Amino acid sequence: MACPVQCVGISRGGVIVLGHGRRVTVMDLAGRTVASARFEAAIVTAVASASGRFVLAATRQRIFVLHATTLAEAAVVEPTPPAPVRSLALSPSGRAVIAGFDRGLVGVYATDLTFYAAV
Repeated sequence: MACPVQCVGISRGGVIVLGHGRRVTVMDLAGRTVASARFEAAIVTAVASASGRFVLAATRQRIFVLHATTLAEAAVVEPTPPAPVRSLALSPSGRAVIAGFDRGLVGVYATDLTFYAAV
């Protein structure tokens, strides 16, 4: 990896996700790359679901739910109103995505990125 790692996450099952530059890389605990994908903008944050089946990644303007083994998109959302994404978290059950935004807002979404509420 030629650029600095911006964020790192790990699932209970040992799936590791790295956000570096415009790339998301999924690795196993032995350090082997499982999947890697390039995005249109720099990755701000990335987390792995507890099960290790999904990875969440965010650029400043979009949040992605990705299949961990292929990084194929399962869902994408552009927050409304537009606000730069700063952080992501998953609920312990894996059913809710919590996103922190530049303006001090917190958005709560279902894992299909259906909007629940702003806090």
